[in-house]
Amino acid sequence: MACDNKEYLACESIGYIYSEGFWLMQNHKKAIEYYKKACEYNKGRCEKLAWQYEKIDDFKNAIKAYEISCDAKNNNACLRLGIMYENGENIEQDINMAKKYYSLTCRYKGGITCDKLEMLNQQEIIK
Repeated sequence: MACDNKEYLACESIGYIYSEGFWLMQNHKKAIEYYKKACEYNKGRCEKLAWQYEKIDDFKNAIKAYEISCDAKNNNACLRLGIMYENGENIEQDINMAKKYYSLTCRYKGGITCDKLEMLNQQEIIK
């Protein structure tokens, strides 16, 4: 009922239960259904949907969900995109895109991501 009343955390919780198979049979399709609702109700929470897509090797949809979440200033989603682009992880490697997402992560949270961004910039200068 809470999920039906647009409580994104309730939708996320149900998605997690289906994703992991707690108390119910594991069902990735149902997990995605509930994570989509959470994402719809709070764009910053699309990271969970992206993570679920990654679990079933649907990287195209995972990237879209990470982008939505990053656009809503979810630091973890931006970081994941940066890592994916830097390493060419299920996406074409693109250091400029990696730097873009690391830059957003640095702006939103700071810390080690700012160091990672600086390292990529230094590598480019050395080349």
